[in-house]
Amino acid sequence: MANLIQKDIQKIFNYYEPTLPKSLSRINKLLKLLGKPHFRLEKIIHIAGTNGKGSVLTFLKSCLFHNNLTVNALISPHLLRINERIVIKNNLVKDKILIDALNRCDNQLNRNEITFFEVITACGFDLFSQFPADWNILEVGLGGLYDSTNVIPKKNVAVITPISFDHENYLGEDILSIAKEKFGIVNKATPVVIGKQKKEIVEYISKNKFFKKDKIFMYDKHWVVKESQGKFFYEDEKDSIEIRTPQMIGSHQIMNAGLSIATLRFLKKNNDLRIEDQIIKKGIMNAKLLGRLEILKGRISKKLNNSEIWIDGCHNPSGANAIAKEMKSINSKDTKKMILIFGLPREKKIKEFMEPFKGLFDVIIYVPLQNRKYVRQEEIIKNGKELELDIIFEPSLQEGINSIDKSQDLRVLICGSLSLVAEAKKIN
Repeated sequence: MANLIQKDIQKIFNYYEPTLPKSLSRINKLLKLLGKPHFRLEKIIHIAGTNGKGSVLTFLKSCLFHNNLTVNALISPHLLRINERIVIKNNLVKDKILIDALNRCDNQLNRNEITFFEVITACGFDLFSQFPADWNILEVGLGGLYDSTNVIPKKNVAVITPISFDHENYLGEDILSIAKEKFGIVNKATPVVIGKQKKEIVEYISKNKFFKKDKIFMYDKHWVVKESQGKFFYEDEKDSIEIRTPQMIGSHQIMNAGLSIATLRFLKKNNDLRIEDQIIKKGIMNAKLLGRLEILKGRISKKLNNSEIWIDGCHNPSGANAIAKEMKSINSKDTKKMILIFGLPREKKIKEFMEPFKGLFDVIIYVPLQNRKYVRQEEIIKNGKELELDIIFEPSLQEGINSIDKSQDLRVLICGSLSLVAEAKKIN
């Protein structure tokens, strides 16, 4: 590849073969050619799970920042710019630094040998070794066991967010198969903090001798969170913390905040971190994450008579359930006509994703996704009929927005994919 220039950064995403690895051999080969930068990293938090990984990372990063510590982070996917995937000392990686790192990585292997995610992970490790921070936080891209981030030999803690159905074609058709892939980031020496899980997963953990009692910190056994009147309460075996509801909207974010607090307190208990509860409170309350139950103020709202526009990147049934619950709660306090615009990536559970929205929205519009494979109209029609949903089809998000009746005060939700959320933000 010729040296990249700034305008090419966004194109890199499409340069590589999309085949997913079934081992860590490719990423290890690339990292070896780069001098094994991942072996030089210290202080590591590794996050896997189905929903909430990005939110937990954001809460952790905010708390560490308010504790006057620097953070390097690998984040996926990105919303608007590839730079969002690599955080260097609390800031998004700069274009020039990213370009240089991508060129170093890209010159090592042919594009048909490796995926984009493996390359960007290697870039992250390469840069983290050049610009050391106090902590490195790694978000798994897919699964855990064969995820590129899982080449790290030693971690201070692994964090497992709630596990549910997603990417079944890669991870397995039953919940325990999916869970085993996610728990692949945990080895016998790794302390692990676990968020709220389904009953089958809790039973699997309790019966599995692999999980050592002194290295596990589990929801409902070692820590809990409760929400009440604009506040939430975190409690573990040692202490409790009362915190105002965070800026990140939704009851699911209370659970994500709780998991983040549990992680920080577990690290403190293990003498890996010094942090006071007051700092944790400040970090939780100030954390922000784009594209997750976010209100858009701009062109779309103005075009729709200053209506309320919400966006969220939920793309699986558990995410849809969480967002439907929040939208129902919001509308119960201030009733408006509700409109859903959604697009869905291929290989998703279509009916299960759509079901939580039944009876909640007055109008449902389906639009195709740009630059990625999406669920076809005939599949949406079939599943919509089974759920007795009337669905309108528009050729693009912009056309979907244009089709909405502008004479009323509306509440509009755009969801189903982070790529659709990114498109909405660009239109806005």
